[in-house]
Amino acid sequence: MRRPLGFALALLAVFSSDALQAAPQPPAEPRIYRLPAGVEVVAERIQRGGDGSLVLEGAPTLRWQNARFQADRMVLHEGKRLEAEGNVLVVWGGNRISGRRLTYDLEQDLGTIEDAIGVVEPEFYFSADRVQKVGEDRLFLESATVTTCTQPVPYWSFSVSSARVKVDRYAHLRNLRLNVRGAPVFYLPYMVWPVRPERSAGLLFPNLGTTERRGRVVTQPLFLPLGRSADLTLVAEYYTEAGLGGGTELRFVPNPKGHGVFNGFFIRDRVVGADRWRISYNQTQQFRNGFRMVADINQVSDFNYFTDFERDLRLVSSPMMLARVEFARNGRWTSVNVRELRREQLVAGGSLVQQTLPELEFRGRNRRLGRSPFYFAYESSFTSIAQQGVTLRADYLRGDFFPTFSLPVSPLPWLDVTPRASYRLTYYTQRRDPVTGTIVDAGLLRGVAGAGIDIVGPKFFRIFERGRAERRAKFKHQFEPRVGYTFRDRFEREAEVIRFDEVDLSLARNLLNYGLRSRLFVKRPRAEAPPVDEVSAVILPEATHPLALGGPGQLGRERLPPPPASGVGAPSVEPLEIATLEITQNRSFDDRLTCADLDGDGIAERTSHVSEISVVGRFNPSPATNFDLRGLYHPLYRQIQDVSLSGNVRQRTAAVGFSVVRRNGRSCSLFGARAFPVVREDDTQLRLNSAFSAFGGKLRFAFDGSFNANPPPGANRVPDRRFQIEYYTQCCGVLIEYLARDFAVASRQELRFTVDLRGIGKFLDLHHGEDR
Repeated sequence: MRRPLGFALALLAVFSSDALQAAPQPPAEPRIYRLPAGVEVVAERIQRGGDGSLVLEGAPTLRWQNARFQADRMVLHEGKRLEAEGNVLVVWGGNRISGRRLTYDLEQDLGTIEDAIGVVEPEFYFSADRVQKVGEDRLFLESATVTTCTQPVPYWSFSVSSARVKVDRYAHLRNLRLNVRGAPVFYLPYMVWPVRPERSAGLLFPNLGTTERRGRVVTQPLFLPLGRSADLTLVAEYYTEAGLGGGTELRFVPNPKGHGVFNGFFIRDRVVGADRWRISYNQTQQFRNGFRMVADINQVSDFNYFTDFERDLRLVSSPMMLARVEFARNGRWTSVNVRELRREQLVAGGSLVQQTLPELEFRGRNRRLGRSPFYFAYESSFTSIAQQGVTLRADYLRGDFFPTFSLPVSPLPWLDVTPRASYRLTYYTQRRDPVTGTIVDAGLLRGVAGAGIDIVGPKFFRIFERGRAERRAKFKHQFEPRVGYTFRDRFEREAEVIRFDEVDLSLARNLLNYGLRSRLFVKRPRAEAPPVDEVSAVILPEATHPLALGGPGQLGRERLPPPPASGVGAPSVEPLEIATLEITQNRSFDDRLTCADLDGDGIAERTSHVSEISVVGRFNPSPATNFDLRGLYHPLYRQIQDVSLSGNVRQRTAAVGFSVVRRNGRSCSLFGARAFPVVREDDTQLRLNSAFSAFGGKLRFAFDGSFNANPPPGANRVPDRRFQIEYYTQCCGVLIEYLARDFAVASRQELRFTVDLRGIGKFLDLHHGEDR
C-alpha cells in the first residue's frame, strides 16, 4: 500500500512542478533607490556593476532636480555621470528631447544626445546630429533642422550648421538654408529666432520692392515690446530715387477699457524736393466717471502724399483730411459732448481748413414734463470756430439753443398724431457782409421759430404663419401711411450767416411730406443659450469681482448664469423686422423743389413745387444677409433719376458684397431761384467684393473691384481691381496680390508676394509697383 501512495505523491509533485513553471509569473515590483544629491531612479531591474556603477534596465527612469531621463538601458557612474542608450528621452518643463544615445554629467549639468529630435516651448521643433544640453536653459545644436511645423514632412524648415538656444529667450542660427518641402530655396548666414511665448525685440525681415517714380525701396522694421500692454515698431525705408525715410508705429492698451495706435512717417523726398510726412493717432478710452474719449487725428504734408506712398484706395481718393478728439457722456436723459475738430478739404484753387477750438454740446432726449402730456427735447452748443480758405477768413464764437416741445397722442389704436413746436436761437460774434462777402467783426443774432405735425395711420396689419411645424414662423405685415407738415420762419438776414455745419442751415420751410411705409416682422425661435457649465472670458477693469484672477486689468473667468427655462424667463421667440419699403415725396408751398430741361438746350423750361419720389427698401432675411434699395423718380422728366442696389451675403466659406448705382444723364439743380440743367451720359457703376475659402479655410480667394458701364472716352471700364490668393497652414502663410487702378488722380499697378512663417513673422515681402 505504501508504493501506490508514494507513486501518487511523486506523480503529484511532478505535475505540480510543471504547472508552477507553466503559470505566468507576475512582473517584479519596480525597485526604488534614493541616491545622494537628489537623484532618484526607478527600474524593473537594478544591478551593481563591477566598477560600482548602477545598471538600470526594464523601463528605467531617473529624476534629477526638475528633469526626467528615460531610456531602454541606463548606467549611472559614481551617482553623477549617466550613460543611456535606446529610445532616450529627456524632459524638463515643457521641453523634450529624444535620441539614440545620451551621456550626461548631473553634477556639471552638461550632456550630449545623439540623433536627437526635440521641441522647446513654445513652438521650436528640431532634429540634430548632436545636441548638447548646457544647464537648465541652454542648448547647442549641431547639423540641425528647425521649424514650427508639426507635419511629418514640414512645409518649411531651416537647415543650420549650428544653433545656440536659450530657453525663453532666443535661438542664434548660423548658415541657415530655407527648405520648402525639403528643397533649399534661400540662404542666410545668420539669424536670431525668438524662442519665448511673449513678444520679443529684434529686427524683422526687410521688405523689398520697386516703384515707378521713386525707384527701388528697402524697408527694415525693428520691433520693440514695451511691456505687456505696449509695443513699438521703428521703420527705416530707403528709396533709390526719393532718399531715406523713417516711420514708427506705437500700439498701447492703457487699461482693459481702452486702446490706441500712433503712426508716423517722414521723408525728405528728393523727387519733389520737399519734406513729406504723415501722422495718425487713434484711441478709444472709457473713463470711470462715465466719459468716453474717441480720438481720430490725421495730418499730412500734402494731399499728393497718398498717391505717392499709400496703397489704400480710401486714402488715395479722399479729398478731405479729418482730425477730431471727442469726449462724450450719456445720461438717462441728457448727453454731454466736448469735441475738437479740424477738417481740411480740397476746393477750387486751394484748400479750406475748418476747425472748432473746441465745441461744447448738450443734448436732451425727448422726455415727459411731469404729469403733463407734453414732451421736451433740446440741443444746445457753444463753439469757437475758425475757417480759412482761398476767399474766407473767419474766427468767431457761436452759441446755439434749440428746444422742441411735442404732444404725442393716439386718439385711436391705429392712429398716432404728434404736433410739435420749436425755436432756434443762435448768436454769432462775426457775420458776412452780403454785398462784398467779407467777414466783419459785428455780432449777429438769429431767431427762427418752427412748428409741425406728424400723422401716422390708419395702420393696417395682417398676421400669418409659414413653414413646417417644427420651424414654423409667425409673420406680421404692417401697412401705414404717413403725413407730416413742417413750417419754419424765414430769417431775413440769412445771407449774413457764416456757414459751418447743419446748425447754420435754417432755410425757410413751408413743406408737406407724405408717404407710405410697409413693414414685415417675424417671430422666430430664440437662439439657443449656451450650456449651464460653459464659462466665458471677461475683462475685469477692477479686481472687485469674487471670481477675478489677479489684480486690476487681469483676465478673469466668470460663470454664465443658467438660461431661463422656456415659458418662465425670456420668451422662446423674438420679433425681428426683416423687410421695409418706404415711398415718400415732399411738396413746398413756397419754393420750387425740382426743375427740368426737356429739350436739352441748357435752359430749364419747367419747375415744380414737388420733389422727386423717393423709394427706400431694406430686406434682412438673416443676420448674414441684407439688401438695400434706393431710388428717385423725377416727376418732370418722368423717369427714374437715380437708383442703387447694395447687399451682403455671408456664409461659412464665402462672402459677397456688391453695389449697383445707376444715374440718369439728364439732371437739373436749383440754387435759390436759379436752375442749372446738366446733360451728360448715363452712368452705371458696379462695385463687387467677394471672398471664398476651400480646404477648411486654408485656401482663400478674394476680389475687390469696380466696373463702369459708361466710362469717359479713353477711360477704363474696370478702373479699380484687386485680386488676392492666400494659403495658410498650421505653420506658414503665402499671399499673392495684384492691384490695378486707373483713375485720373491715381493710376497704379502693383504685384505683391509675401511669406509668413509661424514663430518668425513676415519672412519675405516683395512688391513691384508702376505709376502710370
